[in-house]
Amino acid sequence: MVLPLLLVIVCAIIDFGRIYQSNVSLTNAVREGARRGASGGTGPEAEARVSATAPNLTLSDVTASVGTTTGDDVLVSATATVTLITPLGNLIGLASGGSFQSAVSLTRSATMRRE
Repeated sequence: MVLPLLLVIVCAIIDFGRIYQSNVSLTNAVREGARRGASGGTGPEAEARVSATAPNLTLSDVTASVGTTTGDDVLVSATATVTLITPLGNLIGLASGGSFQSAVSLTRSATMRRE
């Protein structure tokens, strides 16, 4: 009787940990991309740095806006999708009578001044 509840809790812990790790990785990746743009890189170089820094994420949208002169803003943003690996979505949907998404979309951005 307690086993289904424990399985749902374990699945939630696993997926929450993966989402949190992906969130931290994406935040660091956009920060690295902004740093590349701020230190003299171009927009495509900053975007490539984001992709290289987060190889384990499924990036769907990476944009970089890099100013041309010293003091201009460098804005880098990226979106990643994290797919749940446990049947947590199905279990919650079954218990609630509705549906639950099996993927989470994360969007992060970073701004720095061009040196």
